[in-house]
Amino acid sequence: MSIERQFLKSFFVGTGKRSVSFSLMLVLVGFFLCTVCTNCCLAQKKELALTIEVDISSSVNRSGGPIPLTLRLNYFGSKAGLAGKLRFRMVSQNGALVATYLFEDLFIPPGEQTYEFLIQPPSSAVWMDAYDFYPIFETQEGEIFAYPEQLLRLPGASRRSMVITIATLNNERLDETQKEFGSELALEKRMPSFDTVRPNQKSIVTLSRSLSVQDFPNSALEHCVSDIVILTKGTFEKLSIRQGEALLAWTRAGGSVAIFLEEKVRLPAEKTDLLNEFLSAPKDDPLVYQLSDGTWQFANASTEALLLRRCSFGRVAVGVRQDSQLLSELYSPSDRQELYSHLWKLRNDQTESMMRSNDGNWSFDLARRSVVRDNINFNNINDPGLDQFLRRFRPTPTIYGNGLLAETLPVGMQMLPLWLIGVTLLLYIIAIGPLDYFLLGALGLRKLTWIFFPVVTVLFTVGAIVSANRTMQGKDEGGRVIIHDITPDGLIARENEIETVVPRSGGIRYVDAKQELLTPINPFRLGISPDYNTQYRPRPSESVEEAPPLFRGRFPSEAQLVEQVHKWSPRMTRKLRISTTPTPEPSRFDWTLPINPEDRDSYLELTRRVQAAFGENAHAMFLQTRPSQNSNELHNLPEKIVLLGHGDIFQDPYYDESRLDLPGMNSPLRQRQDFLQDSTYSEQSGIYSVVSQLSPKCDDFLEDLPILDTSEKRTWVFLIAVRNENVWNIYRQFITGTEN
Repeated sequence: MSIERQFLKSFFVGTGKRSVSFSLMLVLVGFFLCTVCTNCCLAQKKELALTIEVDISSSVNRSGGPIPLTLRLNYFGSKAGLAGKLRFRMVSQNGALVATYLFEDLFIPPGEQTYEFLIQPPSSAVWMDAYDFYPIFETQEGEIFAYPEQLLRLPGASRRSMVITIATLNNERLDETQKEFGSELALEKRMPSFDTVRPNQKSIVTLSRSLSVQDFPNSALEHCVSDIVILTKGTFEKLSIRQGEALLAWTRAGGSVAIFLEEKVRLPAEKTDLLNEFLSAPKDDPLVYQLSDGTWQFANASTEALLLRRCSFGRVAVGVRQDSQLLSELYSPSDRQELYSHLWKLRNDQTESMMRSNDGNWSFDLARRSVVRDNINFNNINDPGLDQFLRRFRPTPTIYGNGLLAETLPVGMQMLPLWLIGVTLLLYIIAIGPLDYFLLGALGLRKLTWIFFPVVTVLFTVGAIVSANRTMQGKDEGGRVIIHDITPDGLIARENEIETVVPRSGGIRYVDAKQELLTPINPFRLGISPDYNTQYRPRPSESVEEAPPLFRGRFPSEAQLVEQVHKWSPRMTRKLRISTTPTPEPSRFDWTLPINPEDRDSYLELTRRVQAAFGENAHAMFLQTRPSQNSNELHNLPEKIVLLGHGDIFQDPYYDESRLDLPGMNSPLRQRQDFLQDSTYSEQSGIYSVVSQLSPKCDDFLEDLPILDTSEKRTWVFLIAVRNENVWNIYRQFITGTEN
């Protein structure tokens, strides 16, 4: 018998029970390994039928703004196509999960397809600027395929990123004239001592993004990826009416748009009307005319080549330009400075400083005053240690969230008083100490101490839980604040809704958004936690949320936030709505009638109008600022004229006015402690020492809420606040007064 036959015989037959069992085990293990390897090969083959690639060049985004994400999916499987779900896990470089994005009901036909999504960014507090994107595709049959990670770079909290979107005709690259727009209008271009040698260390970076006019969105919210939108080289003429209306709605809500047209170009009547709407020109007195040959012309064509106008809360520039002309060839240095200042909504004092300076740059003087005010370590604007903070333009949260949280807590919710907690602890100590010893001793039952002690502990624990639940459980789980920004013609330019929820039990929370942008907010970052000023605090060791959010669906059409919540731990969410269709404010108040804050004789009639439209419990006020006489303090101090109700609705409940007189108190204790004012105008150090307003973006720091330039003496905000149960409706209208 050959050696091979002897081996096979000994392997399969064996000489005893142990040999048979061992042989069967080897056969089963071999069969299992073969099956696993076969399935792995099949799975690998199916996974290769779909490739997923993130277009890194498409993810140009501004600090705190939504991220435009372009995916290239190539399916080369069956002709029937592929249906399923696509999930992305965003993981920071230190391995922490930041967020998860889920896109359901996807159908991928054979061949290469391009999908565009709008996703919400990580929290503005996260310092990392590089993330790994892990794609996971799940078929309708439940098969799951994981793909290798792909790198995605985003601006972290250590610097400020701005975005200029430049329209192109056919997905073409930007030419030299279009690139000049990006370089000439870059916010950091006019920063004092701008460092061109080390560009990677800039505290502000302005990114240029090209977008084909065919791909311009039909939703105003999708323009929130940009700070400024520029249309030139025939792109305005190619916009559809729906695209133009969406861009107009975003501009009214606070965006900035520059439109450059050739002098003899033909414009249809509806485009001429749209141009006049951008310029906020009355129909009976247009700024742009259509001539008999179909071409357009400024009303004062002989004297004007560039119009700079407000469009409700936004800014618009319309100019005459040949396609081959550079900005530097077409406009003088002063004209380019005015264009720059207008589109970036620079503070009035910064614009004046820029016009006066020899180099055409804005100034750090206001930033110096802001640092002295906000940082307790400095008392003089000439302190040399200030310089390290002047160029910090990090995303900065509102610092008066205490007032916002206090007004949106559940109705009837109360904290357990300290005296009750103290009395309860004292009674517990007496029960397990003297009472246990003397009572059981008198009864001769001290051996029952080991039963008495746990029974008393359980009773006190149950009593504490029941008392806490009854005291802290209000009529609801929280309230909302809805801020309506109203245009001069009575339309709703935008709505910001901030909701607070204090869960009665832990679990999963679902928040739906339809035709809205939605972002979760950590309330402890809105000034509720002490010393949370991003301009002065050191870099934290860990900035990622403990329970990262899940975003399901597509923004802005229909999406959902899924997040984990804990009992009695407050959570906030913010929604931003910008309607493409003009929507009148529904109350009976006539916003189109003139309002003059400087005419005190009209206050009584205005008060009656407010009460008739909003009821007797409404609050109404004018907000402005006035110059400070102390050169070492902030330029402007708040001024509030209360017409109805009271003006400190959202004041910090823990604000201690008695500490204002303490020496060296340069920190926020010297400032107003009111969320309403801080969300209407901001003079924090950083970006608001340069600009007066940011284009809408729906960030979790509420940076884009302010609408008033505190250095402009002629501007006011008329504000009405009405509470209905646990919902606050805040109405704001921007007003321009007369020359002083």
